[in-house]
Amino acid sequence: NKSHERHFHSEELQAIGLVIKHLESDQRLQESVLSVHHGYILTLMNSPAYKIIENHNGVGVVKMAPAHPSAPAPGQKAEQTI
Repeated sequence: NKSHERHFHSEELQAIGLVIKHLESDQRLQESVLSVHHGYILTLMNSPAYKIIENHNGVGVVKMAPAHPSAPAPGQKAEQTI
């Protein structure tokens, strides 16, 4: 699927023969997946990164938005002119 807007329902996928394991059925797996998800979300929300790809060997690529010359660096407050 090339769209993030389309949801795949597990019942439909099982009906076509795919084996589905629900995260809710394994509490440890669910917590691990959510920890990784939250780490990525926090990074994307608080940095100029807009895309993060990492493989199972720990090799990753981070796509960064170009910084606007007047924008504060991550972690710095913007100056206010009064």
